[in-house]
Amino acid sequence: MIKILLTNLVLLSFSQTAFAQSENPFIGTWDIDLERSNFGTEGAPGNIARSYADLGDGNYMYLVVAEDEDGSIGATSATYTYSGERYPIASLDPLPTPLISYNRINETTVE
Repeated sequence: MIKILLTNLVLLSFSQTAFAQSENPFIGTWDIDLERSNFGTEGAPGNIARSYADLGDGNYMYLVVAEDEDGSIGATSATYTYSGERYPIASLDPLPTPLISYNRINETTVE
């Protein structure tokens, strides 16, 4: 059930990002290049897809879905603005809720 829900969320975000990608360089979907990635002492995942969508009115969403080599799925998501405010990250992980913030520095830099 969770895998179907995550798949639907990813497909929804892909359709939203296709339209907005040409207007904002931070909107789009990226798959990890495992050969060029360094995970240090941590094991590399089987795959990671990261998607950013423009929700309108200065609101954005990101969704990261990771699949481990054993087929288990992990995901995080948040809605946010470029205001620098802190927003909760939704996660399948049972850890305490982390926070994230974004500031748009200029046309090509987000912090």
